[in-house]
Amino acid sequence: ELLDVYHADPKKITVVYNGYNDQIYKKLTNTDLDRTLDKNGITKPFIFYVGRLEKKKNTSNLIEAFAILKQNHPEIKHKLVLVGNASYGFDEIKYNISEYGLDQEVILTGWINEIYMPDIFNSADAFVFPTKYEGFGIPLLQAMACGTPIVASNIPPVAEVIGEAGLLFNPKNTADMADKMYQLLSHPDLKEDLAEKGLTRVQNFNWQKCAEQTLAVLMKK
Repeated sequence: ELLDVYHADPKKITVVYNGYNDQIYKKLTNTDLDRTLDKNGITKPFIFYVGRLEKKKNTSNLIEAFAILKQNHPEIKHKLVLVGNASYGFDEIKYNISEYGLDQEVILTGWINEIYMPDIFNSADAFVFPTKYEGFGIPLLQAMACGTPIVASNIPPVAEVIGEAGLLFNPKNTADMADKMYQLLSHPDLKEDLAEKGLTRVQNFNWQKCAEQTLAVLMKK
């Protein structure tokens, strides 16, 4: 985009990846996970999304895709948990939940303190990231670090970050989104494979590396 929109000199562009808080986002085995779920009204099994509930993040399409998943595969008993504050387009999200009869299937938690988020990542069967536009997508790193398999948009930033550690769908195609969610939820071996790939992939990202690479750019003469 820097090249296409601003016609920047490619010699002046250096890509430095973000990191994540690796002190809290990791595989957890303690028994406090259910306490966090109870505190926030979350029941298992579930898949979830975290971020603003808004048009740019494509949350309304996620609701439609979830409805398709439930209609085509009634054996899937998972709830859809949406973590985050309401923003532009939230009215459409609420409308879709009601229109598709998902009031008992979609859990809106609102904002949740970050200290509890690793518990939710570790308890989820999948992390769904349907965004239409993204600069990076730090929640993808958080999911991988917690061993949570990912289903996400096939937009370039997301694909670049997760590599082979997730299933990708067309964010404009709700049927494709629903199909990818079903593939993941119905194939335990696939879930385990993606989780392992995520744990390996996320080792490429940390704030130390980000800081060192940023400093190197700033120190160039």
